[in-house]
Amino acid sequence: MKITRASKEKIYCDVLDNGQISGRKHVNFPGATISLPTITDKDKRDLKFAASLGVDFVALSFCRTKNDINDLKKTLKSFKKEIELFVKVEDQQGLSNLEDIVSSSDGIMVARGDLGIETDITNLPYTQRK
Repeated sequence: MKITRASKEKIYCDVLDNGQISGRKHVNFPGATISLPTITDKDKRDLKFAASLGVDFVALSFCRTKNDINDLKKTLKSFKKEIELFVKVEDQQGLSNLEDIVSSSDGIMVARGDLGIETDITNLPYTQRK
């Protein structure tokens, strides 16, 4: 799909390829800065349940900034459990903040599929090595 017009509430697109749109699928907006909460109330309930089971680590998808990590660490700390935090870098904003993200987390995953869509795929091997 190609965006032809947008407002605060709606996006209008031309369909370039046949296909069916269904619920619970992700959409990529390469180059756009997406402002979404790091974790939702449902995530907090799920994390509390995971902590009660004694999980060793959790993973944060679409980590964009050090603040995302700090938000999740604050929630994890409230459970008074030692839980490691691994993060997944999946877009350009995450890549731009990579040093802070690496230094603030216990481990990192590079999401090659999403990064290939969100960034220049020809730079992906270099980015992953970095």
